Amino acid sequence: MSFPILKKRRLIAALLGTLFTVLLFEGVLRLTGAFERHFWQVEGRDVQSDKPVVLFVGNSHTMGTGAPKEKSFPNQLAERLKVRGNGSMPFEFVNVGRGNANSSFIVETLPGFLAKYRPAYVVVMTGETNQWNHYGYAKFASENNDSTFLNQLYDLAYHVRVFRFAQLFDEFVLKPRAPQVFSSHRESDRALYWISALDSGNMFDIWKMTSNELAEARDALEVFIDTHPDHVGALMAASEIRLKSADPEERNVGFGFLRKAYDLNGQRYNFRMDRSLSSLGNDTNQDLNEWARRLAGQRPTDYRLLVEYFDGLRTPSSLLDSPASRRLEFFTTALTANPTNSIARNVLYNQQLQTKNYEDALQTLIDGSRLNPFSNVVDWYAAMHHLRDMLRRESPHQAELISKIEDALRAYETQFPQNANSSLLISGQAIDRWLASDLEKIASLVRKTNAQLMLQTYLPEKLGPEKPADKVIRKFAEQNSIALSDTSQYFFRLEPDAVKRQRFFTTWYGEFDNHLGENGYAVIAELLEKDFERVGWIQKQTR
Repeated sequence: MSFPILKKRRLIAALLGTLFTVLLFEGVLRLTGAFERHFWQVEGRDVQSDKPVVLFVGNSHTMGTGAPKEKSFPNQLAERLKVRGNGSMPFEFVNVGRGNANSSFIVETLPGFLAKYRPAYVVVMTGETNQWNHYGYAKFASENNDSTFLNQLYDLAYHVRVFRFAQLFDEFVLKPRAPQVFSSHRESDRALYWISALDSGNMFDIWKMTSNELAEARDALEVFIDTHPDHVGALMAASEIRLKSADPEERNVGFGFLRKAYDLNGQRYNFRMDRSLSSLGNDTNQDLNEWARRLAGQRPTDYRLLVEYFDGLRTPSSLLDSPASRRLEFFTTALTANPTNSIARNVLYNQQLQTKNYEDALQTLIDGSRLNPFSNVVDWYAAMHHLRDMLRRESPHQAELISKIEDALRAYETQFPQNANSSLLISGQAIDRWLASDLEKIASLVRKTNAQLMLQTYLPEKLGPEKPADKVIRKFAEQNSIALSDTSQYFFRLEPDAVKRQRFFTTWYGEFDNHLGENGYAVIAELLEKDFERVGWIQKQTR
């Protein structure tokens, strides 16, 4: 037998052996999965039962903002199901709703939650915040449609258990693990996204973050601080993470960041620092105690109103009918007391526009783009464009100020070329397309885990129509045969009168807030119980 023939036979034998091994491993993985699903259902690391997991995903409405924690709609639904089951709950509920999270943020974080909790059912409410939180839009706008074939090939490969095992092995074993929440963005920008996400708990409540999320945020921020040692926003965010630790050395590092931010802020009063020192100060540390006393002594006349404003994220009722000059005075004080807070900055900017303080308004935007450039509350770049265009129309004589705005826009474009202009392209139709694209990604992620998906429309406006996202959600659910819980229509049927419908909303956040209160979340819980029954997630009750 010639050597080439022997070599060829050995190669064929090796290929057949490899194929047999892969097929055998595929069979073992499928049998293991079937065994686990049959006997154990699903069980995540933080789920201590063998009941099927229902994962609730969304923004502040899912989280339950506006009502006590135990009165969110997932918690109220759990109580309804317990009554229905005579004290027994058929599911394990996991609520990962996060304030201000939009559809792209959910697309990025959902894979981690699916891997961790392995839910049997996923309930998603998303899309409303896309109207103002443009995180992820730049990526959507630049996506290449030519990759469709590759996406289809990937979807096909994903049905092979060995392929998925190799992916997971690479992701969780070969690679050093971290959540990489903002991994789709430039490494140099990740700290800036964390500053935005941690600002006022907009997307992350620091006290509820996982150890991996804390580590990722801490590392990104502190690498950024090494090259930007005078960035107050980064110092404040990094200090909060370190101060969360029980380790005295960690806390000392956090206080060091906090002190540096205080010095950079001209040692002016800072509400955030005041709170940190008051709640976390060490009685044995005389320097910290002295600093805390000094800050307490600097508290402004409006301190009680500041507490009401920052704790409730609302305008104190005593200011709603006050003169414009008084409101401007208060919101200037609020921003001076917490310069990294983008909500306070946005409110002050609007007050400055109303009082025609355009020079101050521009500086407010410039400082916001420096401290929190990717804010998920306001787009500084788009706001500067708006201010420039307004001045061109209404105050063309302010050529010098218009020139300053154009300089600021060029500076932003130079620093963040990938974000420049993206928000200016967002029309209502573009937001609809963006949301539909993300809904497809969410459905695909859930489908690959063999879980069942239910989408929710939003609650209507407090005194007005339903949210723009609702029509997109309904259309997508209908076209893709996905279960839908139509929250909006249910509220309209329950109470057609918009004024009377206000009883379902909270008064905790002030008269302009559109979050539900305890009674409103009870309505969503009631609807979900009916919809769970309608789609077969729970058995029908004989009435």
